Amino acid sequence: MRRILYPTDFSDSSRRAFQYALAVAAWYQAALTALHVVPETIAAGRGLACPGSPMLIDGVAPPAARHDLVSVVAPAQKLGLHADTALREGSPAVEIVAMAGQLPADLVVMGTHGRAGLPRWVLGSVAETILRRVRCPVLTVPAHAPEHPGPLFFKTILCATDFSPASSAALRFAVSLAVEAEARLTLAHVLDPEKLRGLDDHRDRDGRRLDFERTAGSMLRRQLEKHSSDGFSCEPAVAWGTPASEILKLASVRNAGLIVMGVHGRSLLDLMAFGSVTHDVVRAAACPVLTVRSPRAPDTH
Repeated sequence: MRRILYPTDFSDSSRRAFQYALAVAAWYQAALTALHVVPETIAAGRGLACPGSPMLIDGVAPPAARHDLVSVVAPAQKLGLHADTALREGSPAVEIVAMAGQLPADLVVMGTHGRAGLPRWVLGSVAETILRRVRCPVLTVPAHAPEHPGPLFFKTILCATDFSPASSAALRFAVSLAVEAEARLTLAHVLDPEKLRGLDDHRDRDGRRLDFERTAGSMLRRQLEKHSSDGFSCEPAVAWGTPASEILKLASVRNAGLIVMGVHGRSLLDLMAFGSVTHDVVRAAACPVLTVRSPRAPDTH
């Protein structure tokens, strides 16, 4: 991990997310770029710059925003890390995606809630676009995550899988982090009764529920066997219920410092399946969530 992109709107949530960006950057000795995007409607309304104005394109940015960005990266520079800033005008999601590709970034770290009163720069909605369009992994930090993360906040990792290519990519990333931190990794799969047609609580007697659990557990163990377990501990976990709720429960029970999940594209099928689960977890998680796209996932717009 060599380059981290940290988008900020200078909100409390963004400042909290910076602590996690800094922790990861310090651990990997990665370069850090802090990006602020002035939304077109806000810029025009404040007289900063209208769409197409050379004000930001030429690098002549509003002094206050420039000053705030410099202040943001100061702690990273004090640690001896390479840290720089970027200020752009336009659609926050579009500009963040573009910057991530141009650097190129190995990780994007951002908060999930933005400053009130700026509807086009609310990270809750911007993050959803970023998750589906940025090629690199994205670490989203909820507003209620611990304010001061340790240097290895990912010592306990929960990786949720639906056995899709995106989930396989997420597991590879989770394993690499677990090896790096000598962490405890739980690989979990949730069996949703609503998706298992013909199965209900009344069928427990004939062992069908147990059969599903055994099959899922066996699949999880085979997934883990593909990866070296040297230096970290790992275990499978199977749960029943609504996927997002059960993933959050497992994370709480295991005191997870990080949840890792795959994220799909934007097709209708994706939205009906695991993609929507990922977003539900991102919105409600008490700890940071790392989302990873499948290498074969198409670009979405």
